[in-house]
Amino acid sequence: MYGYQGKFLNVDLSAQDTQEMPLAEDDLKNFIGGASLAAKLIYGHVKKGMEPLAPESPLVFSTGPFTGTTIPMVSRYAVCGISPLTGYWGEATSGGTFPFRLKGSGYDGLFITGKANTPVYLYIDNGSAQLKDAAHLWGKDIYETQRILKDELGDTKPSVAGIGPAGEGLVRYACIINDRGRAAGRCGLGALMGSKNLKAVVVAGNMKPELADSKKIKKLTKEVQAA
Repeated sequence: MYGYQGKFLNVDLSAQDTQEMPLAEDDLKNFIGGASLAAKLIYGHVKKGMEPLAPESPLVFSTGPFTGTTIPMVSRYAVCGISPLTGYWGEATSGGTFPFRLKGSGYDGLFITGKANTPVYLYIDNGSAQLKDAAHLWGKDIYETQRILKDELGDTKPSVAGIGPAGEGLVRYACIINDRGRAAGRCGLGALMGSKNLKAVVVAGNMKPELADSKKIKKLTKEVQAA
């Protein structure tokens, strides 16, 4: 399917396991990326009365088909789940380089469940995923966390989305912050991330999705930039 990598990464933090999760072409056509696709995936997983901070409560990062292209203003991602603040549907969006790097890492999004026994972060680079120890990051704010991770990972040009002490402490309106100052700020999904002992998601890579007509995309990009 053009504009997509065609798969999510399924992350089970309780089992410390990651698996590729192929996406059905009909779902990509009917639920066009971002929050729409996240809602479809979450709907098939949650049960009535599921507690927002339960280990089985899913946290989903999702990009759209234009993310990863040269079209301006489309480098966005949605993060979705059951809101710890309201107990109902939770959805927040953010921009920056993180969504571009997430798509470039080889996946259209992440479907995260479970709870790690100790703090971890998820590192994805060109289709290869690892769960790494984050004990040394727990308690640090997001700015210090991102600085440390970029130093540790060297010259892979990663982008980081993570939580600070508010998310760790399960504050029910905690944000997820990426690229230092970009916030997925609604619905308290930082608390959902913290409940899973997931300190950060780090993404890197240059795996571009196939486009139906790259020349038209370039033409459209120039038209938008000139407007």
